[in-house]
Amino acid sequence: MKHTFLTAFILFAFAVLLPAQQTGQFDKTISFSSPSKPNQTRTISFNVPSNYSASKKYKLFVGLHGQGSTPQNFCAAPFTNGFLGDVIMVCPSQGTSMSGFCDATGEDEGILDAAVAEAVKSYNIDMNYIIITGFSFGGRCGLRYGLNDYQKYRGMMLFAPAVNSIAHAQNNPYEWNYPNAKYIPLCMVTGANDSYAPIDQEVANQYALAGAGSMVDYTIIPNFGHNVPPSQNYYVDCMNFIDANPGSATGQNELIQEPVLGAMKVFPNPSTEVTQVVYEVFSPDALRPELILTDITGKELKRMSLLARQGIIPVSYTHLTLPTNREV
Repeated sequence: MKHTFLTAFILFAFAVLLPAQQTGQFDKTISFSSPSKPNQTRTISFNVPSNYSASKKYKLFVGLHGQGSTPQNFCAAPFTNGFLGDVIMVCPSQGTSMSGFCDATGEDEGILDAAVAEAVKSYNIDMNYIIITGFSFGGRCGLRYGLNDYQKYRGMMLFAPAVNSIAHAQNNPYEWNYPNAKYIPLCMVTGANDSYAPIDQEVANQYALAGAGSMVDYTIIPNFGHNVPPSQNYYVDCMNFIDANPGSATGQNELIQEPVLGAMKVFPNPSTEVTQVVYEVFSPDALRPELILTDITGKELKRMSLLARQGIIPVSYTHLTLPTNREV
């Protein structure tokens, strides 16, 4: 069977018109639905540099707060103070189950994508530089999301991720998709006096056992407990590590076959403005297949009929869905 794939080249750049941008730390309330729990209301806390300029692309940090904390508290972290470059931070609130974004029923499924989409609506985000960061329970769930959806993220910067036990870190019960570790760098920082320190060490060990030892950096802070790092040096070291270990997915143009309403989806968004899609429709039921182009929010931008069952189409948007098995 032939595989659908993407190759990319730069032809031109196009302008993006964005609404007026608010700066500083502020909250937005959004409507959010997960497959298991529709019609939720969530808060997204933003932290945007006061000198924000729409002419520059900004790194995006998606922050997951710890149990007992709030998105506002975690979004006040010093990521946007300038020492990490041009950074915007978004921090969603967790669901009503208060499970630290890892509710077993899937209540929080998709909340990271929703937070990213809210940022993209108003700000010039570098879609090839989205970092998951989190503390404690938020760090534990960040590890899960990063390993499961590595295509979407540049790396993980996790502080004292609260993995339950060494056995849990060893995937008993199974939760961590360690085979994907080679695709996404992980930087962890934990205090030596924190009970999670030996457990987080086991997470690093599992990265190595998965053949991704070079993709994990684990720092233990002497005489320090369960908290976020006390100095910006730890943040800088993590950023330098992630920059030096780009993984093999982010910034490349590759089609990840992922079911989305019977379609396929490109993640991460291609690093170029024009992408050449080489496609083949395998299903005999696709009588009138179409190529549908959408923006990051899911708004349809353009659609075109696929006159042949295989071919090459250049597209100039950075998020697309390609139906392959149904009439649209």
